Amino acid sequence: MGSSGSIGSIVKDVCAPYIKPDGPGFAIAVIRDGEVVFAEGYGLASLEFGVPITPETRFDIASTSKQFTAAGIALLEQDGKLSAGDDIRDYMPELARHYPKITVGQLVHHTSGVRDYIALAGMAGRYIENLSPEDEVVELLARQRGLDFEPGSRFSYSNSGYLLMARLVRLVSGVTFREFLHARIFGPLGMDSTFARDDYREVVHRRATGYTPGPDGGMVVDNPWIDVVGDGAVQTTVGDLALWDRQFYGSTLPDGDDLIRRLLVRGRLNDGTELGYAYGLMLDERGGRRTVHHGGSWGGFRSQFLRFPDDRLTVIVLANCPSTDPNAVAHGVAERVLGLSGPGSGGAGGRAERPEAPDLADKVGWYRDAEGTTFLELLVSDEGPGVRLLGDVLPLEPAGSPKDGQQRFGIGGFGLDAALTVRADGSLHVEVHHMLDATLRQVEGSAVPDPGLAGTYYSDELDAVYRITVDERGVRLRRGWREPEELTPTGEGFYVSGLLVLEHSGPDITVKDPRAVGLRFTRRD
Repeated sequence: MGSSGSIGSIVKDVCAPYIKPDGPGFAIAVIRDGEVVFAEGYGLASLEFGVPITPETRFDIASTSKQFTAAGIALLEQDGKLSAGDDIRDYMPELARHYPKITVGQLVHHTSGVRDYIALAGMAGRYIENLSPEDEVVELLARQRGLDFEPGSRFSYSNSGYLLMARLVRLVSGVTFREFLHARIFGPLGMDSTFARDDYREVVHRRATGYTPGPDGGMVVDNPWIDVVGDGAVQTTVGDLALWDRQFYGSTLPDGDDLIRRLLVRGRLNDGTELGYAYGLMLDERGGRRTVHHGGSWGGFRSQFLRFPDDRLTVIVLANCPSTDPNAVAHGVAERVLGLSGPGSGGAGGRAERPEAPDLADKVGWYRDAEGTTFLELLVSDEGPGVRLLGDVLPLEPAGSPKDGQQRFGIGGFGLDAALTVRADGSLHVEVHHMLDATLRQVEGSAVPDPGLAGTYYSDELDAVYRITVDERGVRLRRGWREPEELTPTGEGFYVSGLLVLEHSGPDITVKDPRAVGLRFTRRD
């Protein structure tokens, strides 16, 4: 591996497309053999005051926080105060009315089937900022009459599971989640800039502001305004995370080596299938090398914590705007340091020529999975092929030449972890790492809206009203406090708006999201 000087050159080359001195930016640290060999900040932590990002800048690391929530559960397991096989209803009886047995371990490994509270809030037409404190979220979960699937039968990433885990830590330990993590992890390790933020009003020194590109080409503030913890909300720096990373090569915490072993235990489904998700950590392989990682996305914040354990190399990237892709940066830097790629091999800083995109004009249209939960629209424009997926329009980048009648594409905007394959039989296969793995077939039938859809509908699981109009302007939906939105008919009785999928069959409608399916709204008029 290269020297610190050569690592600095690699970082500069890989990160060049993302460095905007007068815009939001990111902090990066490269750690080798437990020591920080490079750390730097680029861009501004505050556009309003022109404060630069440094390695000491605090960021909200979003879902990268999940490893600390899982560590809290693992510590309680060590203490003998709970076990992975415990039924969560024994600790939270408010969930017992409609839920079957769900184990603590199923929450940890995202196999519980509990609907995602962020998806439920959106489906109800509520802004997530208005779903606080924690008790209100749990009340929403307790209203659900079912799960997305039988516990243990599938993997489906769920923020609800980790929110409930933080609640378990509080109920079992007798102290707040924030206090527990400080006493058992952050304090002993000297992670003095790290804490679980459980009050969004709190003044946090050296904190980066989150931003999102605005409609006029500028930036708008996009900070998380919510008090719930567990699925995210840890505030930290790249330097503090380096202290945590060091524990994976010989922990200084009491019984720390046992803790680290627990965190690396993969989940299993009921049928014995082993998962790539451990305790808040994703276990994978890249270029023939093992990786341990987790990213995050919340408000304007993006993060990636990427470790190559056999090479004792870690890259941490924390950003305060979606225009930086920490996943691409972390992988790009690590692969260059390890010699897996070179300056002209593509990636965040690569300049290799890409294969010419094949003609997909005859395949344009809507596609869906067998369950009618995941929808994708294949698009072709002057800029090339693209997809409308999970609420966004994203570019497709050919990944090599066609083989056996199949063409594989990388999906821009998801970094290195998303791909689409156009198969010889006309179907599509889409993969978004640890989020989505589905085969889609083109939707048949007319995409003309059904006038009979117009009406008012109610869901008691969400305590929400949908008002739908159908006229010459199209189909419009009003849900909760949100502005009216367009529903796009795809055929076969399905309508799509962002992540929301609405199915109209008979007098009622069924509403779905990739992380919350099967909510029925009954007609009221």
